[in-house]
This record gives sequence, C-alpha cells and structure tokens, in this order.
Amino acid sequence: MPKDSEAKHHRSGSDPDKQHPTPDDLAYTASFCEENVWHQCQKWKEDHPEDFDRKYAVFVLTSSERTPMFNQKLCKESKAMFWTHHVLSVTCPEEGTDDPVLVWDQDTALDFPCPFPKYCVETFKPTFNHDEALRRRYRVVPGQDYLDHFHSDRRHMKDDGGEYLSDPPEWEEIRGGNGEHNLHNYLSYEEVEHENEEEAKKYGKLFEEPEFFERFGGTKDLVELEATYNPNFK
Repeated sequence: MPKDSEAKHHRSGSDPDKQHPTPDDLAYTASFCEENVWHQCQKWKEDHPEDFDRKYAVFVLTSSERTPMFNQKLCKESKAMFWTHHVLSVTCPEEGTDDPVLVWDQDTALDFPCPFPKYCVETFKPTFNHDEALRRRYRVVPGQDYLDHFHSDRRHMKDDGGEYLSDPPEWEEIRGGNGEHNLHNYLSYEEVEHENEEEAKKYGKLFEEPEFFERFGGTKDLVELEATYNPNFK
C-alpha cells in the first residue's frame, strides 16, 4: 500500500474537492471487521458530517456462520472465503447526482471503495450455487445508530480459556449503548424481538439478498447489476 503522503484519493463527481479515504487512512485490525467498520463510520462522520445520514454499516450473515464471499484478500484466486460473518459499509450518493453507491470493505481485493454493482457481482457471484445453510442475509444499520449503540467485549474472538484467537485491536473496546455487549443482536440471522420499536431500530433492518441488491442497486437480479458496469457483458 502507498504511504499516507503518497496515497491516491477517489473524488466525488458531485464535489471535486471531496476526498475519499484510502485503506491507509483507516483503522484496521484483521478479523475484527465489525470494529473496523465502526471506525469507518466515525471517520466518515468527522470528515463528511453533511453526508453521514447516507452511510450504513452492513452485516453479511448466514444461518451456519459460514458466509461465502469471493475476492477477499485472504482467499486464493477464484476461491470463496468463508467468514463466520462479515461487515462492510455502504455510502449512498447525494440525491440528484450521478455518483454511484459505494461499498467500503477493508478485506476486499477489489477497488476501495468499489461501486455497488461491481462489488456485489464479483463478491457474491451469481453463478455460485449454495445450499440453504449458505444463503446470505444482510443487516443494514444506519451509521449514526451503529456509532451510538454498538458494543462488543470481543468475547466471540476468545477461546474457552479467554485467550484471543487473533491479535486484538490496539484501540479500546467499543462500548456504545447501555454498556452491555450486544454484538449478538447484530449477528442474528433472524429478526430479534425487542421490548419496543426504538430498541429494535438500533439493530437496523434485515434483508434477503435480492432485496438488499434492490435497496442499493435498483434491481434484485445480479445479472442485471453486472450489465450496469461491465461494458463487455452480453
């Protein structure tokens, strides 16, 4: 990766002075994607507060905790990486502009950020057949709600003896909300019952895969998504 002083920035078409962060600009610890994205959201709010209402954290989930994703840095070419879960963020463009919806995945081997159609086609592979246990759902959480309420004591990254399975972040644990660990609610493959709507709102909305593609890409069909970015598509 280039050094900070040499880092190239992507620019928004609607605002040529707006700079997007590169991976070098962002906090990152391998295997702690939910915390990486929390810090993504925090930096985006600091740098672009006027756009922050269009920033979302997205949890990619399966019922089996084996979540297939391609073009991840840790997987071999043409092979799927199976995460227990994965977290990325999405930014929507200002209404009335031609800017694309962008995906920010610090573990992808694709562009960073990557246009939503290309990211979905190259990461989720429409021709990749998988059974019910590998069927993905997506929990979409508004950035501000994620900053306010996410809390993880990192228990999911420890063995039975309390030792970390992977080196933990150098930063302190993120302790939002009421001070209690709540990562399990974000990782739930099902809608979780809560005391009231306000409590449920903290954990965003759960989408089936076609509805997720439609929410940010305008179509439920990955083949149609590919046609929007691939000039050689037939």
